[in-house]
Amino acid sequence: MKTNIDILLEKILEEKLEKTLEKAITKQMDQIVETNINDEITRITIKKAIKCFINDCYTSGKTESTRSSYKKDLDQLEEYLHSNYSLVYLDKISPRHIAEYRRMLMDKFHNFGLSGATINRKMFALQSFHKFCIKNKLIEEEFILTNFKKLPVKPRINYLNIKHLQKLNEILDDLKGLNRFRDKAIMKMLMYYGVRVSSLYYLKWSDIDYHGKTIHIFDVKKKEYYYVPLIDKVENCLLELYEYRNRKSEYLFSSRQSERLSISQIKRRTSDILKKYDNEIDFTASSSIFRHSLITNLTHKGFPMNKIVKLTNHADGKAYRNYINLTVDDSRELLNSLEY
Repeated sequence: MKTNIDILLEKILEEKLEKTLEKAITKQMDQIVETNINDEITRITIKKAIKCFINDCYTSGKTESTRSSYKKDLDQLEEYLHSNYSLVYLDKISPRHIAEYRRMLMDKFHNFGLSGATINRKMFALQSFHKFCIKNKLIEEEFILTNFKKLPVKPRINYLNIKHLQKLNEILDDLKGLNRFRDKAIMKMLMYYGVRVSSLYYLKWSDIDYHGKTIHIFDVKKKEYYYVPLIDKVENCLLELYEYRNRKSEYLFSSRQSERLSISQIKRRTSDILKKYDNEIDFTASSSIFRHSLITNLTHKGFPMNKIVKLTNHADGKAYRNYINLTVDDSRELLNSLEY
């Protein structure tokens, strides 16, 4: 006959057995889940890989325009692979598919006017995506085996010369509306400092030192601050803006509801003003043209490269040279000015 102690011991043993079984089952389920996760990683879709790449670009500090450009180009690649080869998974992309994709782009280059710069950009986006996939072990076999040779790009000669900018200043003086002081200040910062729009997005009132006559500017691309001199032409605009500013916002460029303008909103305001100027130039201008214009005009004036690089906060002379727009006539004038 079982005593109470025997019954209690059996109950304890049963409970221990149940817990042991429960742990074993839980461990087995975890292994199954882990296996499924690993299988999913091995069979990651092209769309998901692109999304991961764009997220990585964000965390690594790539600008909004760069991320947008990468996404657009890679989405077009994904659509091409799906439409022509019914590809869904990343590990199914082969060098042959990429070669056919580039052949398709080259056909558009030769027969439909697709620019060399556009193809170079698309292939650079693809190479960056490929490196990301290899680094994060999303693929076992590479689908790009050789470096792509860059296509020749026509030199850009579009910039605003001194006369263009003088006329633009007249347009800015005639601006109307409640936001005229804000919009004028945006344009002046672009015209006289050649800053990127992303830097204007981060600009605060505390970044302006009226006593020391400097502006503290954040360079998003290099992730660092640099100083530019606060010249009278810009200071007068900022003082006007300060008087009519929204006192609830710490940022220079905000709406009347105290919301900071986004980068796309600043670009849109710039484009709207430049549209008033379309009849004065024979090309479409955007906010980026001011950086090119400042560097080109200072170069024409004979300022040394090292000083211009410091003003615009370029990394080196190589990056600076990409912004110089010299025509054949400009080069002829420089050569004719030689006194020997």
